[in-house]
Amino acid sequence: MESCAASILFCKRGKAELKKVVTPNDVYEYSLKHKDGRWGVLIQPLVVGLCPTDEAGGNRDFPPGSTRSFADSKNPAVAGHEFIGKVVRVNKNAQKKLSERNIAVGDIVAVDINIGCGECFPCRRGDPPLYCKGGATFLGVGTSPGAFWVKKQTGREHLPGAYTTGFVVAPARNVYKIPLKNVKNVNQLAVFSQTDAVACAKTSCDAMGITTFKQMRGFGDPAMLVIGSGRVGAWHVAVAKELLPNTQIFLADIDKENLTTVGNLFDIPEERRYLVSANSKNPYARKSLEAHFGKNILFDFVVDAAGHHTLSGRVIMQILRESTAKGGVFCTTSHTGVNRIDAGDPELILGMKRFLNGLSPQNNFEYAVSFLAKNIKKYEPFVKEIKGGLNETLAHIVETGGGEYKKQMEGTTFYSVVNDIDFLK
Repeated sequence: MESCAASILFCKRGKAELKKVVTPNDVYEYSLKHKDGRWGVLIQPLVVGLCPTDEAGGNRDFPPGSTRSFADSKNPAVAGHEFIGKVVRVNKNAQKKLSERNIAVGDIVAVDINIGCGECFPCRRGDPPLYCKGGATFLGVGTSPGAFWVKKQTGREHLPGAYTTGFVVAPARNVYKIPLKNVKNVNQLAVFSQTDAVACAKTSCDAMGITTFKQMRGFGDPAMLVIGSGRVGAWHVAVAKELLPNTQIFLADIDKENLTTVGNLFDIPEERRYLVSANSKNPYARKSLEAHFGKNILFDFVVDAAGHHTLSGRVIMQILRESTAKGGVFCTTSHTGVNRIDAGDPELILGMKRFLNGLSPQNNFEYAVSFLAKNIKKYEPFVKEIKGGLNETLAHIVETGGGEYKKQMEGTTFYSVVNDIDFLK
């Protein structure tokens, strides 16, 4: 396997560049000697989805307390964590585990980049990596503080991501086969780059109780307000409607194009779309929400998909107190934390109102792959390619989270092709 490859990496905090750096072949070999080959699958990335979490990793905003190095040439901070790739090499340990799930060299796969130690009690009983007692590592993003097991198993303190002409290394458990039966072009393949985002949306819906809502509450048409109708918000709408089809969706966004795109995609009536003014001082006060959605409106679910650091704790508490129905839930997708949330506020407790997060894909990758396979034609037009592959322009888009690029290109969900996709020719 090649020892160096062109990659987009963070060379310092908040600054990404295109550079030729070492591939993680050393991790593959190190794992054979020190951890029975647990890190035994090499995947060549083909399509990489654009996600602001790469920016958060490059700023050390995520994971919280990250000490990710940007100056170690032997451990480059290569970005890119939402991707589809081809299995190019496996060791004997990994081959056995992959064959049990009908995966072999040459197969196209998605990779869950959330990885636990595999040794602690939560990991051994099958808990998601985020519950790992030793702390999780996130390929292409960073490692939780105190996760010393990462270096013991891999020889590195954090693992590289998918914006590379080289490859990514991962344990066999984290690899999921993509069904190619209905994949006819690159855009359709790129839909599966959203596997992690869909899995996270399923986590949110499970945590909020959408899966069991009708059974628990006695009716099946709850009201859900999604703040932020970009990529993350769209997948929350998609999964919620899949799980509970009669959910009434309300959208709020500062971006008219996003509001229109997602509103039309899911046939959301105009009266349930709220274009937030950039000059509004308090757009989510009860008075403002009633002005756009009608008198006495209350929401059973509120999803904050507006992005990191957008909604303050004060605003969230206001929504919980004023506009969330009793028994309702506020779910944030912010990876960087929210200050001043008083989840134990007596008013919230008495009203059975909850605050939670949809941070992790949990064990929902299989669900996400199946969901996208069923709906591939519907969501094919939703994803757009950033032309040019790996270049300095893409490095700038990655380091900034892609916000300005998305506005210019009038879209929410973008991907890049980083290696040749020969099987679609």
